[in-house]
Parts: sequence; structure tokens; C-alpha cells
Amino acid sequence: MKIFNYFTPFVLFFFSCSEKISYPKTKKIDHVDTYYETKVQDPYRWLEDDMSDETGDWVQRQNKVTFKYLNKISFRRRLEGRTKKLNDYEKRHYHPDRLLYP
Repeated sequence: MKIFNYFTPFVLFFFSCSEKISYPKTKKIDHVDTYYETKVQDPYRWLEDDMSDETGDWVQRQNKVTFKYLNKISFRRRLEGRTKKLNDYEKRHYHPDRLLYP
């Protein structure tokens, strides 16, 4: 039942959206990797360089579209607060090198 209550706002919001989102164009390059004699195209390889100016510009354009959409969600702040509250508990980390075995 808790899972149903958690996902209900998402489902209601996504079914109620009728605005079409216009994403920025993402360029494709002609790049092919070969793995064990199998050629695999990788047209978005240039995005793997996260330190390049070109990738930074792409991320900014994508974020502009994303946050324009996210900022329209009326219950977003409440959902964010509830999520933080549910995840605010003591976390324990176990280190394998510190465990004692009999």
C-alpha cells in the first residue's frame, strides 16, 4: 500500500501532462568501436568527455528544458521534502576488512 501511495502522484502527473517538450538537437558523430571483431556504432561518444566545453553546453541546454518542465510540477517541493524525510535515518556502513570471521 505504501508503494501505491508513493507512486500515485507521479502517475497522476504524467497522465495529466499534455504539453509537448521540445528537446535541443544532439549531434551525432561517425564513431565505431570494435569489440571482438564486432563493430558497434557509438554516435554519442563525444558526450563521454565530461570536461569539454561542448559537453558542458549540451548539459546546460538539456538542463534548461528539464528544469522548465520540473518547475511546473505543483507538488514537487512537498514530494522532495517527503522523500528527504523518508531517507533521513541512521545509515550504517560495513567494511569487509573490519569484519571478524570465526
